[in-house]
Amino acid sequence: MKKFIMLLCCVLFIAGSCSKVDNNDLWDKLQSLDSRVTALEELCKKMNTNIDALRELVDAAAGNDYITNVAPVKNGGDVIGYTITFAKSDPITIYHGKDGQTPVIGVRKDTDGLYYWTLNGEWLLDENEQKVSAGGQAGTPGKDGITPQLKIQDGKWYVSYNNGSTWVEAGEATGPQGPAGDSMFQNITYDDSFVYFTLADGTKLTIPKSPENAVTLTLNTVTRNSASFNGVIHRKSMDLKVTIYYGTSEDITVYKNEGKVELTEFPENRFEMSVSGLNTGTLYYYFYEVLYNSQAYFSRIDSFKTNDDLSSYEDLSASGTANCYVVSKTGKYKFKAVQGNSSATIVNAKSAEVLWESFGTSQIPTKGDLIMQAAVDGEFVAFQTAATFREGNALIIVRDASQNILWSWHIWMTDIPQNQIYRNGAGVVMDRNLGATSAETDSPSALGLFYQWGRKDPFLGASSVSAPTVAKSTLDWPVSVESSQTTGTIEYAVAHPTTFITAKSNVYDWMLNGNTDRWLPEKTIYDPCPAGYKIPSGDDNGLWAKALGYNYSYTGTTSNKGFDFGKAGKLDLTLTSAESCWYPAAGTFTPETGVSPDDTEVYGIGKTGSYWSCSADTKYSYYFYFYIPKATGSITPGRKNTRDTACSIRCVKES
Repeated sequence: MKKFIMLLCCVLFIAGSCSKVDNNDLWDKLQSLDSRVTALEELCKKMNTNIDALRELVDAAAGNDYITNVAPVKNGGDVIGYTITFAKSDPITIYHGKDGQTPVIGVRKDTDGLYYWTLNGEWLLDENEQKVSAGGQAGTPGKDGITPQLKIQDGKWYVSYNNGSTWVEAGEATGPQGPAGDSMFQNITYDDSFVYFTLADGTKLTIPKSPENAVTLTLNTVTRNSASFNGVIHRKSMDLKVTIYYGTSEDITVYKNEGKVELTEFPENRFEMSVSGLNTGTLYYYFYEVLYNSQAYFSRIDSFKTNDDLSSYEDLSASGTANCYVVSKTGKYKFKAVQGNSSATIVNAKSAEVLWESFGTSQIPTKGDLIMQAAVDGEFVAFQTAATFREGNALIIVRDASQNILWSWHIWMTDIPQNQIYRNGAGVVMDRNLGATSAETDSPSALGLFYQWGRKDPFLGASSVSAPTVAKSTLDWPVSVESSQTTGTIEYAVAHPTTFITAKSNVYDWMLNGNTDRWLPEKTIYDPCPAGYKIPSGDDNGLWAKALGYNYSYTGTTSNKGFDFGKAGKLDLTLTSAESCWYPAAGTFTPETGVSPDDTEVYGIGKTGSYWSCSADTKYSYYFYFYIPKATGSITPGRKNTRDTACSIRCVKES
């Protein structure tokens, strides 16, 4: 038709007998006709797309497929159709339209339960006067089905039901107002379980949504002889069944028949399932099946290992409980699941895991490099180190059934720290920073971890003694939050052990109410030191003031990476008679200067050393501080700092 229009235009151009006005009017009419033809061709294309889509829907309605996603198709801000994604078939696109001068292609279910094509509300008949099948027999997608095709020729609609071999006239394609649009689909709606397609003649096709996201099931608690699972129903249905298959063989054909539990009653959206009678210390494989609206979904194969008999595990809490345990060799370990150094049991603990591992270097560990697995079993948390012992730090957490963190413990993997007796009866102190894997002078392994004042859980320190880069770990650490009625509490800090909390303006404390009983001279449940040790006092009568004196300014040379306060030190300033007493200039995370873990840099590395004490006043807390410039420096045993700052810790033995 377009070729005809162009030819007519050329003839009109050659014939110069027409007036200019007449020519302009004729050109306008021809351009209008050309636009109308273009619109018709586009409409025909969309209608054929919709017919193909309708055929796919008929198959799906017969139970041969189900829908995984419905996405709107927009033109500007208007929704002009939908893209439907199926679990098995290719996606289809359905376009909206309005009633107009177009043949109405549809489908309708006959008395035999099958769908047949209709044309303008009547059965579409073949040359033998038989209804044309739209396919859609259950279990046989598209069997014997024929997809009609539309075309426009000589200003008329034509339809073919034999793949274009013959065509049947179906009405005018043009008119005074032109085509109004495709009226094949009247409406498309959906809910949690189904998508509903209403055709122009009122026929409704109902297609189930995919069972893949209808239910999720997660492993909750594993004991010596059982495993429990938490389930969530995201889309309800009267036809729903969840089955867990499990066994000791990874071969699905074997363990699908070895053991199973199933559930068909779901009074609530959340449910629990469990398997019992399992063998102790045994690896089990499992998957689950969701039967949803007669459609089956199978999860991936996963595994769990039942807990060992813990009688052979070394009890790290035998001599006292704490928030930190030192491990110096490979093995199987356990400790009591209590809050710090108290006897308060962690209630409702359902699972345990290793939240993060770090070598304290720029190398990112692989999960399991330090600790292979962790579990909670009755009154104990148990874990097993990797086969090859490696030094570093890890954090083990326990969760409740809702995956909330209930408590956490720092596992310090290093050779056993040595004690050093400080001068003037000040105290017996560890030879290294908390979290350091050595006491070696000028070594990055001596830097250790950082702690906000009054918090029991550590933050990573620097990975180098001369660069401010933070050490790497297996965890993608969360961004810091500002203290508030929600975040500035002990409860929030315990439940979010890796979240750095910054103080509100003019508060100077990550904890909003600012109480100072989190760390005390008598060890508290939030003290981060191992059993038998605690945070030292640090005011005018504290550890460093007793051993060293109050304030010092010095001129001279020392390592630019820290202070040696032993006999081997370069300056005549000693805390102990030990040969070496290395205090690295480990730096800090100081929100007041704009440096927090979010910046991935440590403030003052190689220049400043900051060591928390348990001493505090109403506004600040005391810490041991030194500054190493190129020439004159300073040492302050009882300096004050804001409590949202993260500093190093040197633990003192409990008396």
